Amino acid sequence: MNIINTILKQGLVALLAIFVCIGTVHAQEMMTQSHGVFFSEYIEGGGNNKAFEIFNSTKDDIDLGNYIVLGNYNGNPFNDTLRFTPGTILASMDVYVVAHADADPAITDVADSLIENPFNDGTSYIAVFNGDDARALVYIDGTDSTIVDYFGTADNDPGSGWDVAGVSAATKDHTLVRK
Repeated sequence: MNIINTILKQGLVALLAIFVCIGTVHAQEMMTQSHGVFFSEYIEGGGNNKAFEIFNSTKDDIDLGNYIVLGNYNGNPFNDTLRFTPGTILASMDVYVVAHADADPAITDVADSLIENPFNDGTSYIAVFNGDDARALVYIDGTDSTIVDYFGTADNDPGSGWDVAGVSAATKDHTLVRK
C-alpha cells in the first residue's frame, strides 16, 4: 500500500509540475476560455480610427454590466475605466464594438458604443490609444474582480507598440483579429 501511495504522490507532483508549466504558458488563453468573453478585434488606425470588439463565445447571453474595461497609457498603471450600463446584453456568439466617436464611418456605423474623448468634451480616453496603451477586460463579481483578457501589458511602455506574431510593433497602426 505504501508503494502505491508513493507512486501516486510522485505522479501527482509530476502532474502538478506539468500543469504549472502549461498554466504559465497558456494563462491568458485559459482565462479567456473560462469566461468565454474576450477581445476579438483591436483596431489602431491612424488618427481617430480606434476601436475594440468584445466577443461572447458562450451559449448564453451575457450582461456586460458585470464587466469593465480598464485602460492605461504609456506604461502607467491602469487609470481609465469604461463601465457598461447594467442590462447591456451581449448575445451568444455576438460582438460588442467600442469605438472612438470621431472614427471613420466604416467603424462608427458598426459600433455599439461611441466614446468621445476629453479633448472634445468627452469623459474617457478608453477609445484613445496609439499602440503602446494597454486595455484589460475585467469581470466583476461582487467585490471580486478577474482580468479575463487584455491587449498590451499594463505598467509597460514598449515604445511605439508591442510585437505580435512576429510583427514588430504590431499594435501600432494595425488591426488585430483573434481567431
